[in-house]
Amino acid sequence: MPNVNSILTRYESECRHLIVDTPRQRSAAKHIRRVLGDVEIEDLRDKVAFYLDVRRTEEAAFSTIRRELGGVLVPALNSAHDGNIIPFVPKIKLPPQGEPRPDAMSGRQARALMSRIPEQSELGLFTMLALLTGARLEAILELTWDRVHFDERYIDLRSRSPLAKRMKGRATVPMCATMRRILKTAKCYSRTDRVIPVCSRTIQRRLAVAVAEAELPASFTPHVLRHTAITMMIRGLSKDVREGSASVYLASRTAGQKDFKTTQKTYEHLTTPELRPAVQAVERQIYLH
Repeated sequence: MPNVNSILTRYESECRHLIVDTPRQRSAAKHIRRVLGDVEIEDLRDKVAFYLDVRRTEEAAFSTIRRELGGVLVPALNSAHDGNIIPFVPKIKLPPQGEPRPDAMSGRQARALMSRIPEQSELGLFTMLALLTGARLEAILELTWDRVHFDERYIDLRSRSPLAKRMKGRATVPMCATMRRILKTAKCYSRTDRVIPVCSRTIQRRLAVAVAEAELPASFTPHVLRHTAITMMIRGLSKDVREGSASVYLASRTAGQKDFKTTQKTYEHLTTPELRPAVQAVERQIYLH
């Protein structure tokens, strides 16, 4: 029976064709190997509690441990099972998720940040797409020009990877006027198939510099842009919908959430009675102010 280390090695090789390889994923795999690497798959279920104890002793948060196990180990096991490498997938009990605590920028903060970033720079394109689509970092950096449909006015953020069914949700998002204008200009000067041909670490580093220059909290990371977009969508969507839960549902679809209940649990308190399409709601608060 294979051990955890061999399963992770196989999974990493299978994922090597993907554009984005985040530091979080590499860090998670390192911790799993260190604690569970020699454990055979048939014994893994009983060793998960030991992993939890070790990581808690190291002061890792429950959310971090959950992300390591659920975001790396479980997909690796599923991949091995799909490839007939292991006969079964051991049940991995994940630690509690905890209460969601989303950070979000105000419209003023978002505009202050955008004023520090050249519109046609790689960071400018990323920030614009993150705020107007609510997409995750990985989805935006994997976007290619053939999935940007200017005539039909939509962007297809769905992954073409064979592993797409095991990835977090991605959406087909309508293209508002601001998005279309900026992307059409960028397309004229682009020399690659990718809309933003840089890695995640480059975006994270450049965003941190822009955040500092705008004198905003250092906690404003790329993922906070997603929280900001979803928050603004929900706040701006209500005149078109009669019930608050409907605005949460529309924002959830726009941002590519697979499970509507996740968005509802995190953002339902933001529901307000206004009428705006989701993408245009963000556009109005940032670009048309």
